[in-house]
Amino acid sequence: MRTTLIWLLAIVAVAGRAQTPADDPGGWTKAKWGMTVDQIKAAYPDAAQVPSLAVTRLRLPAYKINSYRFEVVFWFDASDTLQEVALSDEFSVEGMKRLQDNQLTAAQRTYPISGAARGIENIKDDLLSSLTAKYGKFSDHAVTEKGTQDEWLWLFPTTTVKLTWRHAGDSIDGTHLLYSARKKSADL
Repeated sequence: MRTTLIWLLAIVAVAGRAQTPADDPGGWTKAKWGMTVDQIKAAYPDAAQVPSLAVTRLRLPAYKINSYRFEVVFWFDASDTLQEVALSDEFSVEGMKRLQDNQLTAAQRTYPISGAARGIENIKDDLLSSLTAKYGKFSDHAVTEKGTQDEWLWLFPTTTVKLTWRHAGDSIDGTHLLYSARKKSADL
């Protein structure tokens, strides 16, 4: 009887540890929800203001994660407090710039930028692995837009983390990571 009780307690302790959720990031790295533009500039001195009519944005053009380059954009609300951090891999950033500047040929609009397709998948695989190691199994996985886009979500009390992998075979394919502040349940 005593041995059975010890085994049951051990199983409950292990199961409890295995189900312990990851800590809420409360933002992205040093950037925390509710920080002001000046606080983000102090934390990221290379962040530059992005011209925008509607909201304040700051941009880091080349941030390294797992040896990949990302463009990071900090999004603020009307009171200039941090609400989202969007990261886009170098392949999708380059494709979007070329699309906006109308520098793409018809073939480039249909097919990925040379060499980018495998790189985009590698980035997605590495980020998915890193996020799963850091935050645990994702809360949700969805395939959208006729099977050309995958999304993984991690939900926390104050933060939503969304990894998006767009693989339609065109010039704006890429891997995007979005950290968003969640509204408090009382605000909903």
